[in-house]
This record gives sequence, C-alpha cells and structure tokens, in this order.
Amino acid sequence: ISEYDYRINGGLSADFTGSTLEDLNGNLEIKDILIIYKGEMYRIDSLLFVSIIDSGKTDISIKSNLMDAAFKGNIYLSDITEALKTHFKGKLSDTLNSNQKQQDFTFDVKIHDPDILTEVFLPELNSFETGIIKGEFDNKKDILALDVNFPKIDYADIVIDSLSLDVSSTSSKINSEISIKRVSYDTLSVQNISFVASTTGNEALVSLNVQKQNKENLLQLKGKLNEANRAFRLHFEEGEQIINSNQWKVNQENELYFGDSTFFNDVVFSNDNQKVSLNTKNQFHELSFS
Repeated sequence: ISEYDYRINGGLSADFTGSTLEDLNGNLEIKDILIIYKGEMYRIDSLLFVSIIDSGKTDISIKSNLMDAAFKGNIYLSDITEALKTHFKGKLSDTLNSNQKQQDFTFDVKIHDPDILTEVFLPELNSFETGIIKGEFDNKKDILALDVNFPKIDYADIVIDSLSLDVSSTSSKINSEISIKRVSYDTLSVQNISFVASTTGNEALVSLNVQKQNKENLLQLKGKLNEANRAFRLHFEEGEQIINSNQWKVNQENELYFGDSTFFNDVVFSNDNQKVSLNTKNQFHELSFS
C-alpha cells in the first residue's frame, strides 16, 4: 500500500453487545495515539471516539488535535453508503431503493492543521487554515444539506483562497455550488471561480464561471447533463457560452459522453473567425484552435 513504514500505538477500550452493525449497543474509546513515520513520532493528543447506539440512535464524537467531529441521530453504518448513492442517483435516473433503513443525522467536523497531516498523510499539502464541514441527511425525507469552508489551502504550491461548497437537496431538486475567491500558482492567478449545478427530474443544469471584479462574466460554460445506461451526456447550450467576456456560438449537435468510454462529438465553439473544436476520432481526442 505504501513504500514507507508506519507504526501506530494507542489504547482502545470497547464494550458492545449485538451481532451486526444494525443491533450494536455500547461504547468505543480510542486515545493516546502515537504514529511513528520515517523515525519521527507524531502524537494525536486526546483522541476520543465514542459511539453509542440505542434503539437506532447513534452519537459519535471525535476530539483531537487532528479534528473535532460530532455525528448525532439515526446512523446505520452498514447502509449509509447505499443510502447516499440512492439519494444522488435518484435525481438523475429512475434507479431507487426504498428498502433502506432510516438515516437521519446531523454532522459537524472541524479539520485542523497538525504536523501529522501535512508531513505524514498528505506531504504535498504545505498548509491550510482550519476547515469546517457541517450538514444533515435524512434519507426518508430525501433531504441533504452540506456546507464546507476552507479559508486557505496550499497544496503543491497551488494556493486556494476561500474554498466553499454548498449543497442543498430535496426530493425533487439538488442545488450545489463550489466557489473559490482566488487560485494562485507562481505568478499565475485566477479569481472569482464558481461551478454551479441544479438538478431537477433527470436533468442537471451545470455552469462553470469566472468573473471579473465587477461581477461581469469573463468565462461561462453552461450546459445540460443527463444520465442514461450508467453514463453521462453533457450538451452545451446555444446562446449561453462566454469566453473572454464575449459571447461565443456552439455547434447545436455538440455532445460530451462519459461512461465506460469517453468521447466528444462536434464540440465546436466559434466567434467570428475564431474557433475551438474538440472531437474524438478513432478513440483519440483532438483539440484544435483556429
């Protein structure tokens, strides 16, 4: 798994009854974790992980110099992945599973920046300011809310200023937006970046935007996303494309297909005598400018 030797030491205390993840009752506590990596020792101070399950109610908390986290509500660990897949997949297809257990919980996570994270797990992560992840999920009401904020991230010398992700989802619609105040690398810098998606029925409207300081669009790539046969098709909308603050035309037959294979068909943007085209021929992707 890794070319390096990791050694982990700590204390664990557990008191559970039950035979499956669904009927477990009890407590789990882990503390005094010590990780040895490349001869260096990294201590996770006062790590406390507690899980209490009583009649479907779960309370999980983590307190450490790595992160603080709390999960409270109905959480069935064996079913949570499938419940989330159903929630998102149901918005873009008719594939639903109504036999899942009740998942109804809130969560609040704060990720800190100790040496163990930047030196052991993510060595290319130079630094970041404490990030906050919070939200709630209820699979029976078909509701999901997610709010993610990182004030600053420096990864492989790419500096991201003010990264945020907002997701709100109901039984009929998912609205999501990723926004970044500025991305910098060496002398290059792009600001006011956002990716917005709104899903209704089996169709999603998606848009990538870059704005000037006065909120005028410098770039806007907007289209419709559909799912069929476990693949996704993206079609750019005519009259909605902006490049370098100018509106560009797009071929009406354009199509980007992502599935077992990926291909681009007649993706051609044009503005007077300028043209950008992307096509797939004989399994090779061709990008041209003229």
